[in-house]
Amino acid sequence: MSKPQKIIMGSLIGLLVFMGFAWKIVAPRVLTGVQERLLAQVNSAINGRIELETVDFSLLGAAVLKKVVLFDPNGGKIAASDEIGIRYKFSDVLAGRFGVDSISKITAEKLTLKLEIDQAGNWSLQKIIKPQPERKAEFRGSIAVNAATVAVTTPNWRRDFTDIGGELDYADLPTIVVDVKGKMGASSIAASGQWVPDQNTRLALKIDAIDLAEVQSLLPIAAGAPQLTGGTLKNIQGTVAQTKDSVQMNGEGTLAGLAMNFQGLAVTDGNAKLTLQGKKVALQDASMSVDGNKVTVTGAVDFMPNSPVLALRAIASAVNLANLSDFATAVNGTAAVQAEISGTIANPQVNGSFQLPSGQYDETAIAEAAGSFSYAGDAMILNQAVFKAMGGTFGLSGTVAVKPVRVNLQVTGQNVDGSILTNKGLTGRMDFNAAVTGKGGTDALTANGTFTIGSGGVGEYTIANAAGSFRKQGRRLDLSNVGVTLSGQRLSVNGVVTLADNGAPPQINLQIASSGMNTTVFNPNSALRGNIAFQTTVTGTPDNNQARGNFQIASGTLGELAFSGASGSFSYAGGVLTLLGGRAQCLGGVITLNGTVVPKTMEYHQQVNGQNIDAAQLTDRDVQGRAEFAATISGVGDWDKANGDGNFKMNSGSVKGISFNGLTGNFAKRGRQTEFRNLKFNMLGGLATGTGETEGEYVHLVITPNAVANTALSILTGRSLQPQDLRIRFRGPNG
Repeated sequence: MSKPQKIIMGSLIGLLVFMGFAWKIVAPRVLTGVQERLLAQVNSAINGRIELETVDFSLLGAAVLKKVVLFDPNGGKIAASDEIGIRYKFSDVLAGRFGVDSISKITAEKLTLKLEIDQAGNWSLQKIIKPQPERKAEFRGSIAVNAATVAVTTPNWRRDFTDIGGELDYADLPTIVVDVKGKMGASSIAASGQWVPDQNTRLALKIDAIDLAEVQSLLPIAAGAPQLTGGTLKNIQGTVAQTKDSVQMNGEGTLAGLAMNFQGLAVTDGNAKLTLQGKKVALQDASMSVDGNKVTVTGAVDFMPNSPVLALRAIASAVNLANLSDFATAVNGTAAVQAEISGTIANPQVNGSFQLPSGQYDETAIAEAAGSFSYAGDAMILNQAVFKAMGGTFGLSGTVAVKPVRVNLQVTGQNVDGSILTNKGLTGRMDFNAAVTGKGGTDALTANGTFTIGSGGVGEYTIANAAGSFRKQGRRLDLSNVGVTLSGQRLSVNGVVTLADNGAPPQINLQIASSGMNTTVFNPNSALRGNIAFQTTVTGTPDNNQARGNFQIASGTLGELAFSGASGSFSYAGGVLTLLGGRAQCLGGVITLNGTVVPKTMEYHQQVNGQNIDAAQLTDRDVQGRAEFAATISGVGDWDKANGDGNFKMNSGSVKGISFNGLTGNFAKRGRQTEFRNLKFNMLGGLATGTGETEGEYVHLVITPNAVANTALSILTGRSLQPQDLRIRFRGPNG
């Protein structure tokens, strides 16, 4: 028996001895003062005080204490009993012996007791008893309680044990025989066996059923502790073995209908066979539902002082991923999961693997997904996870906090079908590498990375060796530093692609530029030849877009017509290219163009103006001089197929060697033929004028002298000009 127990027992025995003495002294004068003497004796031995209503000695060989109350030093009530009976051995009574060894039985009715234990493991009753000298006499009777209630409070929990009844038999000290029953909530608890204080103890425990909601108050109040909401522990039986240095518990029981919230996971329908070995609980045939997914569990939980240590293996053959993530509408599929669970309940650690034969992420089908993962804190770490989607293979690694979603992943893709990724805006196979980060659903995540496309197409154009950087958030895709080979020519792309829902084509807003692209890219049969540099903004969809920009062509040809230094602005919509302020050096002068061109057919409608044009190049040198013209020209293909109507003028020049100082007229070009009308000449400083019209392959010129000027010329020189009727072959630029 420990020293505190001996002190408590000694004080009680002292009280009993005095009661026995009073009972023995029947004389009224002695009995009258015995109660006060007993109280004074006991109160001097404790830190606190005891009060009782009466001491009844009327029963032969026994004393009965009525309404006994124990107070702590602060006046707080810590124990009370309606009635405590002390029975003596009758032989000792006859012999006049009333020591503690003469008591055969102590009975307490309706005892209420408050027990508290501090962080150091000290019980509150230890503070009540004052140190006492050791007593040689030993109590060898029994203590019986009936309808007792004990409230136990520890630093972590508080619990009431009620309806306690049974006996403690001290006959074979130091062994105490225990046979006690009681209740915790609605659960019945029974303990029987042998208790040897500070030495070997073995007690048999039996509990019919415990409501797990009642157990919640026994668990540590700490972050990560499970919140029990339902379930029952049934048919619990086992033994408690205590040595001087440790307590060993062994037993078994059944868990049924477990429901709890653990680390944010809803656990329901938990069932298992439990085996207790010391502080370790082993699980057999355990199954439960975790967030709606059935899981089987094997292993053990070691209930260490600070936090239970886990050594479990969990297997789930059909985990609905939508139930485990805030991506509920984005991730679907049924996965098989195997995991080893270690760490503590407060800080569990999980390492495992998964397999997902098929599923869906957002609107994208995925297949053959597999990988390994670990879980610690509130984050899951993916290691070498792979899956197939969009015609290619994806790889994932990084961390995902599931509830709420926080993502930091490295994502790779190989041989991905660009037409699926971009809703048919891009064809070809793509490789990419991206860092995906963010919080919340898929639309809140951001992907930053690089990509390459060996070959493919955009709309009707063939591309190759595409590479660049991208940033994707939600439906928005930003492209930067992208280089693309388009039909053998290199160009750069920057801008935004907005992906659409339900298979609709993406919307584009791109800045596209090239330092030199062959004009045959737009139409291989085009009469336009040369390398075109351009800068343009393209909006719309890949198949139906609009563009605005500028262009430059250092040199080129339109059919057989050569030009250089071409530049201007353009717009493009509905398959029609509109030139704005087009300018080129051509025919020895400068030509400006404004109008439309259909790149696919090279059909054009242009307003063309020429300044300082070399007329010799237009007439195979039949006409010499510089001309200006304005014309509306249309056609399909090159200059030979052009039709045009316009007018021209020349301030000076010659026709077939006949000089003039003014020539104006109209022309009509139809293919290779050009007709001149309303030709008017001013010749010899006004001495003559002329008119002309095209007649077949010739120009019919009529030169008429000015009468006044011709008369003056005749007087001065004796000569005069004669009228001329000439037919001159006036050839166009194609001979």
